[in-house]
Amino acid sequence: MQSRERGPGRREGREKANGTIPKRTYRLQIMLNADELAVLDAWRFERRMPSRSDAVRKLMRLGQNAPGNSAEWPAKSADFGINDPPID
Repeated sequence: MQSRERGPGRREGREKANGTIPKRTYRLQIMLNADELAVLDAWRFERRMPSRSDAVRKLMRLGQNAPGNSAEWPAKSADFGINDPPID
């Protein structure tokens, strides 16, 4: 069986200085509606990510590195839908 070359992906940016990946010991559950789950799955499949967990971790890293000021974000939990128009 021929092995496929993979570009940067799951391990990108997570390795410690000694080259090891920290063990995941915490579980986080989130609730999504059907539309939000469809958006997450479409994003994941477009990028050939192996799991929803990997997709969520990647999105968290992208969000942490995105420009913007968190003070401008809405204050209520209900204001944080992924299908809503972007905040200016």
